[in-house]
Amino acid sequence: MDLLDPSLVTGFPTILPRMGGGFPLYNCLAHLDYRFSKVEKYFQGRTHLVQEPGFVPRQGEGASEGDGWVIALVNDYASMYSEFHIVDTRMFDAPQAIINLPIQLRDGLHGNWVDAE
Repeated sequence: MDLLDPSLVTGFPTILPRMGGGFPLYNCLAHLDYRFSKVEKYFQGRTHLVQEPGFVPRQGEGASEGDGWVIALVNDYASMYSEFHIVDTRMFDAPQAIINLPIQLRDGLHGNWVDAE
């Protein structure tokens, strides 16, 4: 899920003038494990805000609920470009991959990810 965590060092003085108005969105992704009441956070960086994430479940034997990858579009307000982040829920504190996009996509991207079945 998206989360706005005020305890994280986010560069709002850099971000706010470049946003073009509105309320700052979310500065991290969070993974909640209900069984253990544990919250893990993935912080993209001081000048990054995250948009709506999607979840891709891991397939195969032994895959439990919440086991998979979180994918999210992230805007970097220092470079004014967007990035596509892939985070493994087994190692939620670091990205599995970051794909740099040559443009900035506006805030408000929403989507559904549906498998071939």
